[in-house]
Amino acid sequence: MPFSDLPARLHEIRERVDRAVARGGHRQRVAIVAVTKTHGPEAVRAAWDAGIRDVGENKVQEALAKMEAVDVPARWHLIGHLQRNKVKQIDGFALVHSVDSARLADAVHAHGIQRGRAVDALLQVNVSGEGTKGGYPPDELRAEAERLATLPGIVVRGVMTMAPFDAPESVLRTVFAGARAARAVLAEVGHPATELSMGMSNDYEIAVEEGATMVRLGTLLFGARASDAPPQDQMTDATFRLTALDVRRYDFGTAFRGYDKTRVDQFREQVAEEIERLTRANQELDEKARNFLEQLRAFRERDRALNEALIGAQKLREDTQAQAEREAELLRREAQLEAERTVAAARRDAEREIERLRGEARRIEDEIASLDRVHRTYIAQLRLQAERQLAELAASEAAALPPVPQRARLAATGGGEDDGRAAADATQKTTE
Repeated sequence: MPFSDLPARLHEIRERVDRAVARGGHRQRVAIVAVTKTHGPEAVRAAWDAGIRDVGENKVQEALAKMEAVDVPARWHLIGHLQRNKVKQIDGFALVHSVDSARLADAVHAHGIQRGRAVDALLQVNVSGEGTKGGYPPDELRAEAERLATLPGIVVRGVMTMAPFDAPESVLRTVFAGARAARAVLAEVGHPATELSMGMSNDYEIAVEEGATMVRLGTLLFGARASDAPPQDQMTDATFRLTALDVRRYDFGTAFRGYDKTRVDQFREQVAEEIERLTRANQELDEKARNFLEQLRAFRERDRALNEALIGAQKLREDTQAQAEREAELLRREAQLEAERTVAAARRDAEREIERLRGEARRIEDEIASLDRVHRTYIAQLRLQAERQLAELAASEAAALPPVPQRARLAATGGGEDDGRAAADATQKTTE
């Protein structure tokens, strides 16, 4: 049975991961992605039977072949470089770990829109700054994250990074901490960035301590690959005699002198693999160069557009300022004229009101004088009426009295005069 020791290996790895989580203090859940590249479909089946649900592949074509060959519903991860011409073949992957450029992100977004379902992806960040590794530079990540937030065809779930091989622990921790900071930038912009894919067979424990939520393990789970193992029979320059022309023509058969054809075929395969590797590397370099040229051209276009916009903005500012000054002067004059008109109208209204009040005061004075005349006339009439009544009363009293002696008459007359005067005064008071 192939990979019979896989369950035991997985058990030990999970224990180490749990201890690393406790040491790191981030309290995250860690998924183990089984990297099955160069292994057959039986590796995927063995991983599934051992309890691993996430499988990682470096190449799209190799993954597609295995997807057809296995019958387990594993979650497939594309962890290797994705070429833009292969984007339409990623539908079988649950997560793409290696979106490493704006052009690739745009292509993934376009595919997500075309298929009607956004692509879940991680942004590859080149924290170490190695020229041999792809990915976004950390100082450019925020601007790209803000741009990607406007693209509905791609959902950024987090960050993937790779540390330098055989680097000391201090460098590893610096790189992994940088990736964690990059994920925080994505979250600040608004992406659902919860995943942190980092750490492989030689450094996964340190990665988990620094917050990794996914570790990509191959050798630890399945053992050394055939391409990783040293050749059993090393071939040296003394084994054969080759010329530069032989190498250019891929013609090695006639260049060997009496050596085993099998070994010649092996060497031919090795050279072919090396040429293929160099060809891929050259293609990647060409694509990076094209990307760089496009970015440079875009930068120059943006720079030119910014300069034009700056000149236009300066001219607009000057025109706007002049227009504002003219409008302000016009408004000031209009306001002054309106104020003068308002003051004149108010003065006229006030003068009319004063004149009206003066006329009203004269009318009231005339009414008061008229009332005073009427009052005086009425008082005079009352006084005359009272005098007549007193005279009539005195006459009637005199006619009613009997004759008296002279002295008595004089006394009576004196007393009568006093009583008559008192009666008249009383009558006048009563009348008044």
